Amino acid sequence: MVEAGETSVVSDLFPITVDDEIQELEREVALRKRVYPRWVADNRLTKGKADRQIAVMQSALERLKGLK
Repeated sequence: MVEAGETSVVSDLFPITVDDEIQELEREVALRKRVYPRWVADNRLTKGKADRQIAVMQSALERLKGLK
């Protein structure tokens, strides 16, 4: 595990790009859209909070796409 303030060899060799960040945000948004309905049904998360968290991630994704 990499400690705060340290970098890993992989990130030193392959710096994280905006495209990498976009790809991860797309993956995370898709994951949340699949998982959150189940969590809401199981009362692990409210629908309002689930919707808000997805919206925040989607907003971050769109903001990064706008930087390209």
